[in-house]
This record gives sequence, structure tokens and C-alpha cells, in this order.
Amino acid sequence: MGFEIQIFKTKSILYVEDEKGLRENIGEILNLYFEEVFLASDGEEALDLFYQHHIDVLMVDVCMPKMDGLTLIKTIRETNKKIPVIVLTAHNEQEYLKRAVELNITRYLSKPFSKSSLQDALISCSDWITCILGGLVVNAGKGVAYDTLNKAFVIEDKKVYLSKKEYQLLEFFLINRERVFEFNDILNEVYDKDVSKEALKSTIKTLRKKAPGLKIQNVFGNGYIFH
Repeated sequence: MGFEIQIFKTKSILYVEDEKGLRENIGEILNLYFEEVFLASDGEEALDLFYQHHIDVLMVDVCMPKMDGLTLIKTIRETNKKIPVIVLTAHNEQEYLKRAVELNITRYLSKPFSKSSLQDALISCSDWITCILGGLVVNAGKGVAYDTLNKAFVIEDKKVYLSKKEYQLLEFFLINRERVFEFNDILNEVYDKDVSKEALKSTIKTLRKKAPGLKIQNVFGNGYIFH
């Protein structure tokens, strides 16, 4: 596995394809790279999965029943501008390409595609995610850096590793610096299943304990902000 794609070993992808055989075959390949792979056969099913789970990458076919790929991406982009998107298409129409560009697509793949072409597309997604986070090693506070590949704080050249709940929350804050989020917004955005407000507070307390210089601050009556 290439160095750039190692970031996906702790991330998830939603792959949407109506052709069952292709969906299952590509799904097996994606399992080599991602911690979690979610498969959907149409746009409506994909939208349900997207809202039920924490999805890090989208890989969407254009022609699907119930809801086509561009409509699906447009719907998701209304609330999530930053998720990387790979579009699968056999289309060449200029109007289609124009519509897709407006949706801020990360990479296009023409069907049929090779494994090397898929790897190139995933590298583009890796670059996209790394850019949004601010780099492979990110400043996270006074004397605190965050290693995005190893999911660890770096404090005085020592690594302090984070649990899945901890690094998911931290990366959410890193992507959304200087924005105030209420408790419910954080719970809905970060975690797949129901997590209580007290559990969220406990996770933030643990992060602060592991890295006292962390820039997560309370906003009285509102929630939290990360500087």
C-alpha cells in the first residue's frame, strides 16, 4: 500500500453502484484500503447510509435508479462541502461535465477502470483530506502536534495515541477551526450511533488530559470551539 493511501486505514468509504457484480468486486478491493466500506445500489440507499454513518470518502456512479449520482452528490454537498468525491462515468457530454465540476469533484474515473487508476483516484482523495486537515502533522495547540497518519499527539517528540472516538472528534475540530458547534451538532456530525452529551464531554476531557495545550475551548451555553 502506498504511503499516501495509508491514511485510509482508519477511514470509511461509501461506494454507490447499481451493477451488483461490479459493486461487490470493487467493494472487495476497497476493503484492502479502508477500515470500513459501505455499499449502496442506488442514490436513495446511499443517502440513508451517509446520514447513518460517519463517511470519509464518496465513490459514486452517475447512472443509478431512484436518484442519480449527481443529484446524490448535490444533496450531500448542501451540508458537507469538504468530503472528497470520486465520480464514475462513461459520459462525455460537456453539459454533464459542467454540472459535475460545479459540485467540486475530487477525481473522475471512466468505466471500466483499472486498479492503478483507482489507486490514483484514492491518492487524490488522500491529498484532499490532508490539505483540509492542514498537513500530515498538524499544529493542535501549544506544544502539541497531531500526526494524522498514526492518529497520535506528538508532544516533546513523544507520541500519545488516540482512540477512534478521540481522533474522529479531534479531526472534526481540525477541519472546522474557529467555528462554534453545539453539543448536538457535534454528536450528529462525528458519531455513527447515539452518543450522550456526557460521553462527548468525557472524550473532550480525555483529549485535554492527553494534551494539556490543546486548543478546544468551551463556549458558555453553546458548546465548543477549536482555535
